[in-house]
Amino acid sequence: MKHIITGFEAVAGQACVLTALHNISRFNKCDYSESDLFFLCNELNVEYRLDLNYIANNSVVNLPNLEKEAGIRVHMSDNKYGNAFIEKVYGLIVENKLVMLFVNTCHLTYDSIYKDNTNRYHAILIYGIDTENNLAFIADSHLRNYLGEVSIFQGAVSLKEISAAVYRFAWFDFTNKKDLNKTDIFTAARDNFEEFLNGHEQDGKIFYGMAALKKYIDDFHKLSLLEDSQLAGTCLNLNYFIKICSFNYINNYLISFIRENSAFIKINTDVIFNTEEVLNSLEAISLEWIKAALSILKLGKSLKKDRICNIIEKGKVLLGTQTNVYYKFLDLLKHMLREQIK
Repeated sequence: MKHIITGFEAVAGQACVLTALHNISRFNKCDYSESDLFFLCNELNVEYRLDLNYIANNSVVNLPNLEKEAGIRVHMSDNKYGNAFIEKVYGLIVENKLVMLFVNTCHLTYDSIYKDNTNRYHAILIYGIDTENNLAFIADSHLRNYLGEVSIFQGAVSLKEISAAVYRFAWFDFTNKKDLNKTDIFTAARDNFEEFLNGHEQDGKIFYGMAALKKYIDDFHKLSLLEDSQLAGTCLNLNYFIKICSFNYINNYLISFIRENSAFIKINTDVIFNTEEVLNSLEAISLEWIKAALSILKLGKSLKKDRICNIIEKGKVLLGTQTNVYYKFLDLLKHMLREQIK
C-alpha cells in the first residue's frame, strides 16, 4: 500500500496541537489562525489533578468543541489495533484527509531533541504511507530546540517507529463547516474566556481553568516534601509545564490574538480602551513566567529548599497581576462586541 497526499506543505506555529490543526484547516481551505482555533477549541480549559508533574489543557476533551463553534466534526480513536491502525490511517489518507497523531516522543528518533530528553506528549501530522518500504510521511510543525526556537520536520520516517509512538489519532470532517466572521470568533473568545476565569473544581481533586492555575501555585509547597532525588525531575516538569502547557501557553495565544486582530479591534473600539496596555502587560507577564520557571529549574539543580517560600510568594504575586490583566482582556472582548451591536 502506498499513497501520499500531494500539495501539502506544513507551516510552523506556537504549540503542537493547534499548529497541526491550523495546517489541517489551511489544507481544507478553512484558514483559521492558531489563536482563532485556541478559542474555538476552548484550549483555555487547562486542568490540574494535584500532581505537580502535570498541568495542561486536555486537547482530547477540547478539540470536539470545534463542531459546536465552527461546524468542523472531530473523529478520534485510540491506537489499540496494531495493523488495523495503519489500514485506517491509510484509508483516510487515500480520501485526502490529513490525520493528526498524538504521540509519545520517547519513540521518535528523527530529531535528537526527542531521543535525548524526557518523554512528552506531542502532536504531528501524517500525510502518506508506504507499507512496502516501511515509511510514514509526517509533518512535525512544532519542533522546538533547546533555545525555544521552532522549526519543521516534514518527510519520510519509519512507519514502525510512528506506529509505536502513536497513542491516539484524529481526523476532521469539514463538510458542514460554518463560515465564521470576526464577530463570531470574538463571541466564542468572550464566552470561553469568561468560563475560564470562573474556573471550577471536581470533588477537590480536579481543577479547571483559572482554578487550576491558582491551585497549582498553592501546591508549590509540596516541593519541600520531596526527596532530593525527586526534586530535580519535578522542577524540570514545572519549568516545562509553566512555559509550554499552562500559564504561558495561554498568555502567548492571547498576545497573538490581539496582534492578529489589531486592525479589527481598532475599528470597533473607541479611545476608552487602551489595547496596547493589555498587550504590553501580557508580554511582560509572559517574560516574568519564563524567569520564574528558570528559578524553579535552578532550585531543582541546587536542591536549596529554602528558596521555595520565595518562589511561592513570587508565583502568587505574578498570578494576581495576570488575573487583573485577564479581566481587562475580557472587558476588551465585551466592549468590542457591544460596539458591534450598535
